[in-house]
Formats: sequence, C-alpha cells, structure tokens
Amino acid sequence: MRSEKFDQIIYAKTVNFLGPNDDSVASGSDDGNFFIWDKHDGRLQGIYEGDSSVVNIIEGHPYFPLVAVSGIDTTVKVRVLSFETRKLTRIHC
Repeated sequence: MRSEKFDQIIYAKTVNFLGPNDDSVASGSDDGNFFIWDKHDGRLQGIYEGDSSVVNIIEGHPYFPLVAVSGIDTTVKVRVLSFETRKLTRIHC
C-alpha cells in the first residue's frame, strides 16, 4: 500500500508443521520470537528466540530436530529443537 504520508510494507509469516509426525505447528512473529503449538489440542508448547527483530519464515528439517528461521535481514539462523525438554540450542556455523 502506498500513501503520500508513509510507505507500509506487510511481511507474511509462514506457518509450518514440525516434528517427526508433523504434530506441532510453528509461526513467527514481529517480536523476534517464534511460537510452537500442539497440532491436536492447540496448546502452546513454547516461545523461542528466533531473530533479533522479526521472524517471517520457519522451516523444519524432515528427520532431525533442526529449525531454520529467517527474518527481514539476510541471515538464516539454525536451531536445534528438543520437543521433549522444550529447549532450543543455537548452532554456530
């Protein structure tokens, strides 16, 4: 949307299934976190730091507990996610 007073850019947030059986649903947010919910009952499983500003994209690895997140900058962060302990670990590459 373009206006004489300001430019507004809208970024879509992806929603993806995570886990070995796609039992969780993940979505990013404008506060730099991403959220994971249980697919069956909608219960929030956790809020995790994804980026320093915004998380627009979340992609899970099909076999390993890895999550890649991206925001509005040019970096992709890879995280190791444990569904049992609900912990997130950064991978430094």
